Amino acid sequence: RVVKLELFRNGLSGYVPPEMGWLDGLTVLDLSGNGPAPNPDKADKGGMEGAASTNPGSSGGGLGGPIPPALSRLSHLRTLDLNGNAHTRSIPPSLFSMMSLRVLNLANNMLNATLPSDIGIAASSSPPSSSDIGDASSSSSSSPPALRRLYLSNNRLTGTLPTALGYMEGLEQLHLNANRFVGPLPSQWGTSLGPSLRALGLHGNNLGGTVPDAWRDLMQLKDLYLDNNKLGGSVPSWMFDGTTMRMLEDVRLHANELRGRLPEFGAMKNLELLYLHENGFTGPVPESLWSVESLVELQLYSNRLNGTISDSLSNMNRLRVAYLDKNRFGGTLPPSMGIMETLEYFRADGNRLGGTLPWTVGSFPSLRKLHLQSNRFRGTIPDLSGMTSLEVLFLDDNMLEGPIPESVRDMKRLRKLHLANNSIASEIPPAIGNLAAMEDLSLQNNEMTGTVPIEIGSLASLKILNLRNNTLTGMVPAELQKLVSLRILRLDKNDLSGAVPEAVCSLTEQGSLKEFVANCAETSVPELMCSCCTECA
Repeated sequence: RVVKLELFRNGLSGYVPPEMGWLDGLTVLDLSGNGPAPNPDKADKGGMEGAASTNPGSSGGGLGGPIPPALSRLSHLRTLDLNGNAHTRSIPPSLFSMMSLRVLNLANNMLNATLPSDIGIAASSSPPSSSDIGDASSSSSSSPPALRRLYLSNNRLTGTLPTALGYMEGLEQLHLNANRFVGPLPSQWGTSLGPSLRALGLHGNNLGGTVPDAWRDLMQLKDLYLDNNKLGGSVPSWMFDGTTMRMLEDVRLHANELRGRLPEFGAMKNLELLYLHENGFTGPVPESLWSVESLVELQLYSNRLNGTISDSLSNMNRLRVAYLDKNRFGGTLPPSMGIMETLEYFRADGNRLGGTLPWTVGSFPSLRKLHLQSNRFRGTIPDLSGMTSLEVLFLDDNMLEGPIPESVRDMKRLRKLHLANNSIASEIPPAIGNLAAMEDLSLQNNEMTGTVPIEIGSLASLKILNLRNNTLTGMVPAELQKLVSLRILRLDKNDLSGAVPEAVCSLTEQGSLKEFVANCAETSVPELMCSCCTECA
């Protein structure tokens, strides 16, 4: 007697035979991953792998065609996993009425119908007979099915979300991400699924309306994914009050049409991920949000938030990611940020921040990317010697002046340094030659003086060198010939003279250097002789 049949990722092709409905002892049927090659970009948040859209029998192979209704005869089946195949058409309604089924995973297929309006309501008629093995449509009990996990993400399902899904009492995981559902969020789900639902995934559809007030009863919910829809209105005040949905860990409401002010936050002791970006939120960030110490990721970018970045941000002692860019924050950066030992990614670019950069900015021990471009910072760049993990530093489009600090030599992992469009008036420090990982050095539109340091020739990974529109003098150093990875070289609008060494020109001849611009036009004063420039300014 076959109890488990696990043929996942075996390169199977063709169709699931309806005769499988005879294996009445089966508790697990896993035929997942037999579709076309998985596409990680379509991975479902519910833990399912994506699959490309290829019909069975084509170059991609795989299991496909309609799902046989006869599978609902498997009265002892607890897990049915057909994820990652190429199944088409509708889902047999009888699958939702199987009394023993706990896990139904049909994610990452090409199912393209509406969900039955009575999904979750078991039919009262008897199961299909053996003569009807290819056309089963019912189950054996009028009791609600015992389904615990339902994965239907990454298909082509259409229509509105069935209210009757709420009849699946005991449902813990419901993932309908990346389909084509429209209409409102069913308010009835709140009351009926409240005692059991732990994860709800609806992202990447065309759902509209507001978050129903009845959803406040989803008190066991940990993961809520409503992003990339057309939801409007404001975030309900009860969602983060610390008493109603206090179990929330991962909330994704980004890329909707939400507006208004952010609600106050209570004692959300479990909240780790909060994505509210790409909406229309206005006003200041509540002080109570800056004080949620459990947060690991906070993404508020691309809204219309104003006010200041609170000094309380430093209390988030688990925070790894903070994206506050493309808002209207003013004031200065809080100096206490320098004590945030876990912070790895910080973006506050595209705001109205000003004043001087606090000296503590150079103290982040774990910071890997820092974006502060397109603000109103003044003064000098502080000592950066404490930022030994930094890979990306963008300070362009501010009003910074003074020298590039010599401490830049300690930033061994730095790959991108953007200081363009400031008023930095100093020589380019030779210490930049110590940055072996450097790929993009953009210092254009400043007041740099002196010569192009020969040490730049040591940056073997450099792809972009932009020194345009400074007051650099002298000759182009032959050491640049060692920049074998260089793709863009901008030296125009400087006071360089002489001739570009043939060794440097060899980079264009080899085809690696695609853009080389310098003051080599006959009207340039002084004129830089260049036989290999792609453009003469």
